[in-house]
Amino acid sequence: MITTAQVKELWKATDAGLLDCKKALQANDGDFERAAVYLREKGMAHAAQKASRETRAGLVLVQAAGNGVCAVQVNCETDFVARTDEFKTLAHRAAERVLTDASLTNVEKLLVADLAPGQATAEAIQELASKLGENIAIRYVARYTLDDTNVVQSYIHAGDIDGHYGLTEGRVGVVVELGACNATPAARQALEGLAHDLTLHIVSASPTYLAPGDIPDDVAQQERDRIMARLAGENKPDHVRAEIIQGQLDKFMQQACLLKQAFVKDEGVSIEEFVQQKSMEIGLPVTINRFTRLEVEA
Repeated sequence: MITTAQVKELWKATDAGLLDCKKALQANDGDFERAAVYLREKGMAHAAQKASRETRAGLVLVQAAGNGVCAVQVNCETDFVARTDEFKTLAHRAAERVLTDASLTNVEKLLVADLAPGQATAEAIQELASKLGENIAIRYVARYTLDDTNVVQSYIHAGDIDGHYGLTEGRVGVVVELGACNATPAARQALEGLAHDLTLHIVSASPTYLAPGDIPDDVAQQERDRIMARLAGENKPDHVRAEIIQGQLDKFMQQACLLKQAFVKDEGVSIEEFVQQKSMEIGLPVTINRFTRLEVEA
């Protein structure tokens, strides 16, 4: 016979529901260790089932330590779970893990790395997903390393602030890296100011790519196909149709590519032109090496 004391002991050790603890003990003839393993496996199975469910809420973290800067996005299903201490703890531990290891430059590498001694990040996610009852996923990881050849600036935006975000967490996070070879201290300071302006622009304008050449061929083709489908019912000469298609593609690039976007602080110039102006002011060529923009919906 399974006693109340046995059920409570298993409940305290596993954080599973009391009824689940009782059933686990009954299924394993009262053996504590086997019942604990049973509950873990059951939790993992439930977490795997949840993995196909859509995740729109979550948390973006931008952290810096030493010469490292990282941006990490962890998603869940609801804002309620995103606000919990347990979810935030997992997200912060993931970001801190990325900062301690320069090789953790993408999600795949982070998932197989230990988040705690003897526990891979993927296992920690499954465990928490089982406990909180929602699908949880690390959606994006970016890591930047500061040195004498670059300048890195970051920005975190909380969105509709209601007091539940910490200093390094929010709904939108941006990191920008500029080239800074042979930059004097004064030039580096100017570059940091430029990079800060760019982070604010990226938060607002939501670029996806740096330049038109960075747009994958399949994405460009899909956009071309959509434009052609919209024109399918219109009787236009071929040369007019070609001009419309090119014009629409140019508009798509202006919206999607950072360098082609109008600068939010001065819409009369593009980001490309703004950077060129700053290059002349600073007295050395300025390049945007890369940027990361992460966002959750709630």
